[in-house]
Amino acid sequence: MSSLLKLALEEDASGANFHEIEYVFYARLPEVQTEEAGAVPTVLPPQGFTSTERHEQWEIKVQQSDANGGYGTIRIRRTTWPNEPRKAAQYVLTTKVKLKDGTNSEVPIETTEDNFRQFKVLAESGMLKDRYTYPVAVGALPESMGRDLKWEVDFFHRPSADPGHTALHPWVKIDLEVRRRISALAATEIDSWPFPFDAEEWIVNQRGAQTPEEEARIDAIYERCFLTRNPYARAPRPPNGEHAGG
Repeated sequence: MSSLLKLALEEDASGANFHEIEYVFYARLPEVQTEEAGAVPTVLPPQGFTSTERHEQWEIKVQQSDANGGYGTIRIRRTTWPNEPRKAAQYVLTTKVKLKDGTNSEVPIETTEDNFRQFKVLAESGMLKDRYTYPVAVGALPESMGRDLKWEVDFFHRPSADPGHTALHPWVKIDLEVRRRISALAATEIDSWPFPFDAEEWIVNQRGAQTPEEEARIDAIYERCFLTRNPYARAPRPPNGEHAGG
């Protein structure tokens, strides 16, 4: 695996620039009732994952204007490991510049808890989620896309009356970071994606190949399930149609 691909997959906060190339999919999983979640429906992450992380992240969008040279986002993320409670939290600040081909140029650097707290005050929205990593089976995708690929599946936290237990939304976001795409758009380049689990509903077309109905559906999923309003904000967050990063 190239060092750049390894950096993208592991979010190494080295401060080096790398080119992020990824596919993004959406899936709706069946809801269940559990004693832990109480009366709030939740979903159970399918078996087969190799690692889990908990992310709290906040983002500031930078629009292109006459006063700058591009647009992108600045994101800060706090990562903890539910299965390793004694492991210290990691704080990473990432700048992302959108390139003409729709991919991102990213630079992640390690930062501090104080920076995280201050950044959170300024951000308009964030995400609270658990990331489960599933390996892509050997030979399941063309080798030109990269080796040792992983499905990064984000399960988003749902408001619950019991803060000690986490309920999850049925919609999940699936990232697949690759060395390169097969073609510019991913609408039909693979007949059947080898996802690691079944779902009740899928959205697999990529941005630029999505129907207007799919675009509207994804916007609604972000607003209803994925995005978390800044707890310091005084006014409701206006819809903007721009999706926060993973």
